[in-house]
Amino acid sequence: MPITRHPPHRSAAGLDWAAAAELDEAGLERRLLGRSTAETQVVEADFARVHIELRRKGVTLMLLWQEYRAAHEGRRTWAYTQFCEHYKAFAKTLKRSMRQHRRASEKLFGLAPIWRSVTPRPPLPRTRLQWMARQDPMGRGDQRA
Repeated sequence: MPITRHPPHRSAAGLDWAAAAELDEAGLERRLLGRSTAETQVVEADFARVHIELRRKGVTLMLLWQEYRAAHEGRRTWAYTQFCEHYKAFAKTLKRSMRQHRRASEKLFGLAPIWRSVTPRPPLPRTRLQWMARQDPMGRGDQRA
């Protein structure tokens, strides 16, 4: 960054051409802007771990944010709202799929079973009295369908 572009910064930092020539790029940037680019970079959170931890009972985003801040003490971290926004953006990139492991033909979804009859049958009796009421007095057995 040329020093001629930032005269207010130059005068506020107390720099002249001789002092600016002695400084390296990082030192000049620190004097003009106050912080280097390494100091202004925000420490990224591990949102894959955050996502897994949120599955546990009693774990909230607030608790995980506090752990994130404590783990990176003295470095630049996100505030809580930015942490939540970045987590939401991460969560949107995840695929929503539910893996169901089954053997072939164990469950048939959306298909009508072939072995059922087309005509509906009356329900089976639930009690012995209902069963006896359905019996034929001649002893021919169940009179369902």
